[in-house]
Amino acid sequence: MRRVFTSTTYLCIALGALPVGAHAQVVVRDEQREFRLEGFANLTLGLPAGEDTVGYSGTDDLRLDGALRLFARQSFGEHSGVGARVVVQSSPEKRLGVGEASAIVFGRWGRLEVGKRMGLPDVLAGYAPNPFTFTSADFGPASGASLDPAGNLQTLFLGRTLASQINALSPLGFTAALADDQSAKAVFVSPKKHGLLAGLSYSANPEDARFGNLIQAGLVREWYWSQNVLRFGGSYTSAAGQPGPQRVRALRSINVGVSASVNDALSLGASVTFNGTGGLPAGITPMRPAGAVGATVSANYNTGPWTVGAYLQRASSEGEVDVPGSDRLQVAEVGASYRFTTHWRIYGAAYLYDFIDEGGNVSQGRFRGSVWLIGIRAQL
Repeated sequence: MRRVFTSTTYLCIALGALPVGAHAQVVVRDEQREFRLEGFANLTLGLPAGEDTVGYSGTDDLRLDGALRLFARQSFGEHSGVGARVVVQSSPEKRLGVGEASAIVFGRWGRLEVGKRMGLPDVLAGYAPNPFTFTSADFGPASGASLDPAGNLQTLFLGRTLASQINALSPLGFTAALADDQSAKAVFVSPKKHGLLAGLSYSANPEDARFGNLIQAGLVREWYWSQNVLRFGGSYTSAAGQPGPQRVRALRSINVGVSASVNDALSLGASVTFNGTGGLPAGITPMRPAGAVGATVSANYNTGPWTVGAYLQRASSEGEVDVPGSDRLQVAEVGASYRFTTHWRIYGAAYLYDFIDEGGNVSQGRFRGSVWLIGIRAQL
């Protein structure tokens, strides 16, 4: 195992120094002011088997990810105010630094955020799921690299080449494209009325330098009865290909999904993503044009301190445009977690993948394997 005492370790120390019985999140609050400090540290052991070993040294089997999040708000009356949000994060790949930072304006009309931020967020404080996604691995970390279909925690223990190929397909069936973009942007989130929630964001220069003028929009509708919730909706991404010799086609991506929560215990979800041929090199016609598409289904069950769950995913996308066929991915993941307190949780999962590279036939370009993960999460 490699040494994991990076700058993230200091986040663990900060978390561990808190009294066990301390109240989560809220530090200061009165009628007009609110200040919250949140944090987490995820220590994860991952053991791959049967994977492509290019770029994998065998010493990267233990990793530490963490972040501190500060949220401050000043209210002006009952429905208006201003605020700020800053996230300081660290991982083995990126040392301690600012991950997100935004200024916020609140009103009866909703919320406007300007700054470095993911598109279509709704959660300012706490670690609730993003309402614009419908499938999840609730037994895994609630933030940071996660066990969700596009959480990428599993592939961080694979060889670089295979990991990048799987990561290119894993958002399909989970979100619309570029949902995790953290570039400077303006974000609007409507108030929730009659179960409806809408979001809209714009970035002139997203993190993916191939694109510009990134627009993300989402709409969900929720129905409530007794202790049950049914949610339906989706999100849409539009981005223009940047000019230059490496210009790509404009991106048009749509994700549609449905989820249900039954008796506050069982949650079921299904989601489909279609990207078409957006993002492929412009001016080049694939030998067999194939639009990127993916689907995911998930199920999670919570009983007492235990959460168990699983998801299945299938996705395909054009890879090398001058080679016939598409990259194809099938994934099955199953896992469980146990919460000791609101601050401490252990989790484990088995991630099974079957990836077919269009550059080879089934026998030569097929990679089957697994990643077995176990970890502990400390949270303010």
